[in-house]
Amino acid sequence: MKTKHRTAAKQKRKWTADPMSMFNVIRKIEPFTEEEVTMLALPVRMAYESIRSGTGSEADFDVLAIAINDAVIRSESIDALCVDTCKIAQEALVDTKGRYLRTGRWGFDWQGLQNVPPALDLYEAIISNSTQAQMLEAGHEQIARVNRMQTLQVQS
Repeated sequence: MKTKHRTAAKQKRKWTADPMSMFNVIRKIEPFTEEEVTMLALPVRMAYESIRSGTGSEADFDVLAIAINDAVIRSESIDALCVDTCKIAQEALVDTKGRYLRTGRWGFDWQGLQNVPPALDLYEAIISNSTQAQMLEAGHEQIARVNRMQTLQVQS
């Protein structure tokens, strides 16, 4: 009898409720604060500047691609014009990657310099008006699309 009692008591202690779970749920449905928007958008802007100045790396390109892909996914539920802005920026990024594969040097052409900044502005606006749950959902959808090969491919 004592052994069963100890086993049952141990099982009760094993699965305790998280006292912070309520706050975690509330946090996911609140919009990002100004500091969080800055923390999320600053690396994207720095990656853009690195590639624009010719000192970029593949990591900088990946940061830009992920940000614009997130913006595409969130824009699909907002407006078709937003989706078009992001698609044009994606094509400019594909051209930039293709140029890097040919020449070994990062840099935007005139289309990239013209088309990528509006998409970055849109990304910042989307972050500032989205909740954490919405951005997490966009990230999961982005991974699913990559797994299904539904992304733009670089022509080498």
